[in-house]
Amino acid sequence: MKRRWLLIVGLAVALIVSVGLEARAQTTRTVELAWDASPTAGVSYNVYRSEVVGGCALVPPDVTCTKLNPTPVLVLTFTNLAVPVNSIHFYTVKAVRNTIESVPSNEVVVDLTAPAPPSNLRLIAILLAGLGLLLLLFFWRRHERN
Repeated sequence: MKRRWLLIVGLAVALIVSVGLEARAQTTRTVELAWDASPTAGVSYNVYRSEVVGGCALVPPDVTCTKLNPTPVLVLTFTNLAVPVNSIHFYTVKAVRNTIESVPSNEVVVDLTAPAPPSNLRLIAILLAGLGLLLLLFFWRRHERN
């Protein structure tokens, strides 16, 4: 994983948040996130999910921006369980120290929308009388995602 950092300078605080956020694995309702460590000592992390592009970077954050962890995360991975399906999600991570957060990391997009149903469904039934079998053949055309 290539390391990149962003320096955030505040009144008495400088937090560097990692910008190496990735969605490593996902199932229908689970998303696993991983990121590079911040070079700032003594930080933990907060993980956010939004339904809007850049929703957690807005000031104030978009109403769909949700903090996913009840307490700061001390490791460099987070698994979001029971993710709403049939929608697109935008994840970010913020470094946190003493309740002060950095700006959001890079944003990763996870698309959990269901594929379109097949079209032009056709059934061909062939009776194999000599064998006492009925052979059913299904044909369809799949839809490509946009």
